[in-house]
Amino acid sequence: MNLLSSIREIAVLAALPALLVALALFFAWPTALALPLLLLTALLSALLRLTQLRRQHAVQSERQQAFMQRLIDVIPQPVYVKDSAARYLMVNQSLANRLGREPAELIGCDSCSFLSDPELITHTRQEDAAALSGARITAELHDTDPLSGKPRDRLIMKGTCLNAEGEPVIVGANFDITHWREAEQALQAVLQREQAQQLETRAWLQRLIDVIPYPIYVKDADSHYQLVNQAFEKDKGLPGAELIGRTGVGPVHPDRLAQVLTEDAKVLRGEPLRKEEHRAHARTGAEVFRIITKGVCTDERGNTVIVGAHVDITELRQAQRHLQEALERETGLRQRTEAFLQRLVDVIPDPVYIKDFNSRYLLVNEAFAEYRQLDRDFILGPDFPVHGPTTPARAQSEREDQAVLGGQEVVKEEHTIRKGTGEEVFRIVRKRRSVFFDGRPVVIGIDHNITRWRVAERELQQLAQEDGLTGLANRRHFHHEAERAIDLAQRYQQALSLILIDLDHFKQINDLYGHHAGDLVLVETVHRLREGLRRADFPGRWGGEEFIILLPHTELAEAVQVAERLRAAVGDSLLQIEGRQLAITLSAGVAQRRIGEGLESFIARADSALYVAKNEGRNRVLAEARPADMDCRATVY
Repeated sequence: MNLLSSIREIAVLAALPALLVALALFFAWPTALALPLLLLTALLSALLRLTQLRRQHAVQSERQQAFMQRLIDVIPQPVYVKDSAARYLMVNQSLANRLGREPAELIGCDSCSFLSDPELITHTRQEDAAALSGARITAELHDTDPLSGKPRDRLIMKGTCLNAEGEPVIVGANFDITHWREAEQALQAVLQREQAQQLETRAWLQRLIDVIPYPIYVKDADSHYQLVNQAFEKDKGLPGAELIGRTGVGPVHPDRLAQVLTEDAKVLRGEPLRKEEHRAHARTGAEVFRIITKGVCTDERGNTVIVGAHVDITELRQAQRHLQEALERETGLRQRTEAFLQRLVDVIPDPVYIKDFNSRYLLVNEAFAEYRQLDRDFILGPDFPVHGPTTPARAQSEREDQAVLGGQEVVKEEHTIRKGTGEEVFRIVRKRRSVFFDGRPVVIGIDHNITRWRVAERELQQLAQEDGLTGLANRRHFHHEAERAIDLAQRYQQALSLILIDLDHFKQINDLYGHHAGDLVLVETVHRLREGLRRADFPGRWGGEEFIILLPHTELAEAVQVAERLRAAVGDSLLQIEGRQLAITLSAGVAQRRIGEGLESFIARADSALYVAKNEGRNRVLAEARPADMDCRATVY
């Protein structure tokens, strides 16, 4: 409407001079009258021009004002212009929204009228006065949002300038920096948690290396001790607090210290150290055998450190000096604490692992990966099958893990067969609960390989139970197994028979061909006897050239048939012994156990039948009389 009115006024003023001139010409007014009319016309023209300029200026001012309003409305933070009396001359939409008003309602209002805190009002007045005097105000204010009631942080900025009329005005902006401060506080909290985690990680590392039973230490690039375990403290006879920061410990000879420093320098240049040392203990003077290893890696702060271990093998070297323990250590980089931790456990020669509550491996050492014949990165990676096909062994391991996480400790011996190689493995499995560096409960496990010792025990047991020449059960072992068989037969009322065998004229073979030939005859005879027996039958060497065979679930008649088959297997074909063909025959006595009968009586009856067979010409099988006869007379079959 203002624009249309202005156009109409300009049109009227522009038409009026032309109308006056037209009237003068039309009525032919005299010069005296025409001159004033011309002057009036000139005056009206000037007035018209002035009016046009004022209208143009007003339109331009309105446009500038509208542009300034749009400009400050784009700013997302409150912006305002006040006069010297603190009345709003211009505000943006953000300030109006903050105060819950429309922008037009704020124009001309005292800015302090929206404040309720007297101190804040006084402070605002003082800031406005300072700004009007030429000062630039920049201040951070922490208060409560009057609309939401929530605490807020604001950056207050004020300055002064002259408006179009040359009057000083205050230009101010309130930047809400609450989210910046909250982000800063969150970052501060994260930093504090990180620092706490660093302390926890260091404590975790200390707990971990304290589990290791031999001395472990970490030194910086200047060969100063930074971390030691309890075994190292015990070895040096000093508490850890007195060891940290030192280079040499105790009465160290200068040459010895120089050697250590030289080794450390080589390790720092990338030359890992592994050597076996035999010397007197520096503190006690006792003889010591130990394997010394040193490697280099980076700690959680990125500093280069030396990791060393002293593995005491004194007892092993004194008992078996030819036995060598290999400690392998490989240096490698991983990020901060995990890399440092990995290097520590790689010193351990037995498989070591750490699993979380989902049975996913968090850490394994080189021995573990080598035993599994898998790449360590694959074991720790996402593609490793944590929950594969359920097997009794896997289910048992998972139950143990849950028990360990519940506070129990697992120590057991396992006997397994390695897949692929078929290698028999005996190991002692130890599992213990601990806390990982990030606070998660974990299972720490170590598998001590004792295969060599268990195999040796088994071989000793085998020597104690078997005849060294023939491989059959010796007399004592046969006696033990026969007693067990009698107990089973008595309990389940089963038949049990016995064959007692003696080689005929065996003494002549020893006399004619020597005891070595006799031994070969015994071995070949046992080979033929084994081929004629069933899997359930249990043979043994009773002494010299006598053999005894236990036949479970076998009646007397069937036992006699077995004995006859054995006699034929030995006597029907010649034995090839040292280029000679020897005819060997045997005699056998057979008996079936009677109800309630003991082993001695049982064997005695078979021996009686054998005695009769020998006396009646040898190379024959004789059985006791049927149990109903009760006179033990031998019966020929």
